[in-house]
Amino acid sequence: MRIDELFDKPLPLSWKVESSKYTASFQIDDKEEFEIFFNKGIDGFGKFEWTVTFGLKGSKHYYNARKHPTSTSRDYKHKTVLVFSTVLEAINVFWEKENPPVLYYAASGDRQEKAYERIMKYFNAKNPEYHIERKYDRASDGEYYEITK
Repeated sequence: MRIDELFDKPLPLSWKVESSKYTASFQIDDKEEFEIFFNKGIDGFGKFEWTVTFGLKGSKHYYNARKHPTSTSRDYKHKTVLVFSTVLEAINVFWEKENPPVLYYAASGDRQEKAYERIMKYFNAKNPEYHIERKYDRASDGEYYEITK
């Protein structure tokens, strides 16, 4: 199976909407429940902005490939593709619902930044209506993606 075929099979999402927050959740193997958060805030210039983060439900940590327990390497890769595929689908669904002027998506750590870069390139190739720009934040010494449509 090719990787693009895997990315075309996101898991079903359940949505919860509050005034300035959307939460999408999904499960892998009826064991691991993930949450994707779309949070509305105000940037340094007084403009509204949306950020997206995700992780295992109940965890205070973002999804971290190095710490995610798996039984085999192949199993891990399959789960990772399912997670990212579903997160990218959630971004599409969220965009249709809210149509934000900009959405920020960040990774933590070098390994995640490299994985996110590949995934965002794939996402942009499949969704050319989005403009994705990789940026650097000095305050956090990390990279993030600014997604506009």
